[in-house]
Amino acid sequence: MRKKLYGNKNMLLVAIIGLLAILIVLIVKNKTDLKKYSEKGNEYFYSSNFEESIKVYESINKTDKRSAIWPAKISELYLLQDDNENAEKYMKVAMEKEDKSGDAHSILLNNEFLNLKEKFVENRISEEDYTEIFKHAKEDLDMYPENNDIKRVAFAIYLFHGDSINAKKIIDSYATKSFTASELCDKAMMYFQLNDSKSAFSTLIEAYELDKNEMKIYDVVYEAYMSNGNVLNELINLANENNSELFYKLALIKIYVSNIDLNKGEDLLNEIGGMKIENNFIIPQLLMVELLNNKCEFDKEEKIIYDLLNNHSDDYKVNYLTACYWLNKNDIEKAIKYFKIAIKQNEKYLPLYTKLAPDILEMKGEPNKAIPYLHYAIYYEPYNPLTYVNSGYYNLYSMNNSVNALEHFKIAQVFNEDDLELKYQTALVYLSNHNYNEAIEMLNICIEKDSKNIKYHRTLGTTYVISKRQDEAIKEINEAYELDKSNILTLNNLGCYYITVEGDIEKSFKNIELAFKSLKEEHDEYTVKTITENYNKIIDLKKKYEKGKENEVIEIPDFVMFY
Repeated sequence: MRKKLYGNKNMLLVAIIGLLAILIVLIVKNKTDLKKYSEKGNEYFYSSNFEESIKVYESINKTDKRSAIWPAKISELYLLQDDNENAEKYMKVAMEKEDKSGDAHSILLNNEFLNLKEKFVENRISEEDYTEIFKHAKEDLDMYPENNDIKRVAFAIYLFHGDSINAKKIIDSYATKSFTASELCDKAMMYFQLNDSKSAFSTLIEAYELDKNEMKIYDVVYEAYMSNGNVLNELINLANENNSELFYKLALIKIYVSNIDLNKGEDLLNEIGGMKIENNFIIPQLLMVELLNNKCEFDKEEKIIYDLLNNHSDDYKVNYLTACYWLNKNDIEKAIKYFKIAIKQNEKYLPLYTKLAPDILEMKGEPNKAIPYLHYAIYYEPYNPLTYVNSGYYNLYSMNNSVNALEHFKIAQVFNEDDLELKYQTALVYLSNHNYNEAIEMLNICIEKDSKNIKYHRTLGTTYVISKRQDEAIKEINEAYELDKSNILTLNNLGCYYITVEGDIEKSFKNIELAFKSLKEEHDEYTVKTITENYNKIIDLKKKYEKGKENEVIEIPDFVMFY
C-alpha cells in the first residue's frame, strides 16, 4: 500500500513538474513573440508607416490584454496623425490597464503635453489646461517615483509654465540612487535650463568621473552653449581656474570643433595629445574626427575612423561618427549600416534622432519620414530648446513646412526666451508666410534687446516697405546704414527704396553702384546675383531716363531687397 501511494506521489510530482515546464515554455514563447511583434511595430513606426504599426500593436494588445503600453503606443500614433478622437480613446483604454513600470504613463503624459503645446501655439490655451496637466503629472510622479521618462516630461511641463520651483524639485529627485553617466547628463541639462550652470557643471564632472567616455557629457555642454553663449565664458574661466583638469579642456574643444573656432579646437587637441591619457579613453579621437570633418580633411578623418572601428566597434559613438562620415561621402548604404548599429547600441543617443536619421532620409529624398525620429528626440528631451529648433529648421528647409517650423520655434522660445537669433528666424518664417504684422512685432522685440544689430533694422525696413509703411521703412533702413555705411546689403536696400518708393534715380544709382563695386569673391552666389541684377536694372533705367522725352512714362522694373 505504501509503495502504491509512493508511486502515485511520484506520478503526481512528475505531472506537476511537466505542467510547470509547459507553462514556463509558454511564458517564454509568449514573451519572445511579444518582443518580436513589438520590434515589428517599432520598425513600421520609424518607417513612418503608422497604420501598419497600429495594426501590429492592436494585435499585441489582444494577446497581452492587461498591459497599458500597447494602447498608449496606439494613442501616440493617432496623435502624430492628428487623429485626436482615436488618440483620446486609446489614452482612456491605457489608463484602465496595468502599468508596473510607468512606461505607458510617460507616453500618456507626453501625449497630453503635445496637446498642451498645440493649444499654446494656436493661442487657445487656458489655466484650466495647465491645472489638468499639473494634476496628472503629480499623480504620475507619485505613482512612479523612479521613472525618469515621467520626470523629464513633468520637468518640461513645469518649465513651460514658468514654474521653476516644482521643476527644481524634480531635478533634486533625479538620478539620486543608482544612475548612469547619461542620466547625470540629463540632470545637468535640466540645471542649465534653470540657469544654474554651477550645479550643471558640477553634475557633469560627476558624470565624467563615472564614465569619461560618455559622449553625452560633451554634447550637453555644446547644447547649453547654443542656448546661452555665456556658457562659453564660464567654461573658459573654469578651465583657467582648473588648468590640470582635463574635463574643462574637452568641453571647450567640443564647442570649438563644432564650427565655432576650429583653430582653438585644434590647438587644445594638440595640447591634450601631449598628455598621458588612458588607452581606452577615445573622446579626444572622436573630437578630432569632428574637427577634421569640419575642416574637410577627409583623408585624415578616415584614417582615425578605421582605427576606431578596429578597436572600438562595439561603441555607439564610433558607429555614429562612422555613419556621419559615410553620409558626407554620399554613401547612403554605409551610412544606414552604421546608423543601425549605433542606434541598436544606444537607442537614446539624441543626435541619432535630431541629425543623423533626418539627414539620411533627406539624402534619400524622403524627408517626411524623419517625423518619428524628430518626435522621439523631443520625447527624450522635451525641455531642451535645441531639439525644437533642430526640428523647426528641418521642417522649414527639408520638408518645406513653414507652419510646423513656426510651431517648433514658438515652443523653443518658451524654453529659451533670450535667444534673439531664434526670434529673428521666427520673424523670417512669418515673412515667408506673409504674416507681416507678426514679423514686425518679433523684429521690434529683437531691436529692443539689441539695437546695434544691422540685420534686425534691415529686415524690419524691408518688411515695412512690403507693408506700405514707407516712413517707418526709411527710418529702419537708415538705422542700418548708420551702423555700417559699407554694408552691401544695406546699400542695396537703400538704393531699392529710393527708386521704388521715391522714384529718385540718382540716389538709387549711387547706393546700388556702391554695393555692386563692393562685391567680393567671398560673397555668396545669391547676394552677387541679386546686386548685379539690380545694378543692371538701375543702369538701364538711368539710360532710358537720360534719353527719354519730356512727359514720357518710364516703367520701373522690380528691384529685389534683402531681408
